[in-house]
Amino acid sequence: MQGFPLTQKRLLSMPLARQHKWIKKWLEGLYCNILYEQIDFNTLPDLLKQYQLVASWVGIQHSDETIDINNKKSWLECISNLVHTHQQKTNIGRHENDFLPNVRVGDITPTTAWTPKCNYGVALDNIRSAFNVGSIFRTTDGAGLAFLILGGYTPGKDNLQVKKTSMKTTDWIPGIHTAALKDSLIEYGQKGYPIIGIETTENAKPCHLFQWPEKAIIVFGNEEYGISNEVLLLCDEFVHIPMFGFKNSINIANAYAIIAFSIAAQFN
Repeated sequence: MQGFPLTQKRLLSMPLARQHKWIKKWLEGLYCNILYEQIDFNTLPDLLKQYQLVASWVGIQHSDETIDINNKKSWLECISNLVHTHQQKTNIGRHENDFLPNVRVGDITPTTAWTPKCNYGVALDNIRSAFNVGSIFRTTDGAGLAFLILGGYTPGKDNLQVKKTSMKTTDWIPGIHTAALKDSLIEYGQKGYPIIGIETTENAKPCHLFQWPEKAIIVFGNEEYGISNEVLLLCDEFVHIPMFGFKNSINIANAYAIIAFSIAAQFN
């Protein structure tokens, strides 16, 4: 692993965002060398000192950290945190899955086609946030639900932010887009799927007391306005998450996680 490739004069001649991009790029290389053990760990303290010097050139004071010199995980966490610092300074945002290899363990390497664990679809009624949609894809995989129906202007699987947030689960979770969610729900109702709205209506049942049917479509509404009126009329039942604070709702991706794993717990 080479030291930082630019002099102070050369680095400071650049626009500020580009300065941080250069530092970030150098740190990413260091991260990968540590990850794949392509570096002598005894050289890392000196490289960290060099980073502290370079960071001071761009006005960042790096506090000393206690790092076990032979502990790979400790070094990876340290360098990852530094990468995030400079990623934020570039004003690009934090998309760690774009630039750092995944070092988590426990993911299953698929040897067969993905199959759901319960026969449930998730209908999203005009959800604006691609971040929320991507998170819902990822939770659908974790909870083992079957598919998504993306209604109206809900961003689809081709949306870059959806892909990033889903952590690649859009590759195997079915996501069906429909301009008219109402028509799709009518079709599923005719196939024997109860339509269950997740909404804070007066007759909504608490999710922890609800007996989930063998199959169903659960519907989540727009972040601001909830489920649209035409879709509300199609719902056979309503379920809500009990709230104990001043607000009567939570972020849709968080709400979906609670509901999805309530269903998963009953069927698994």
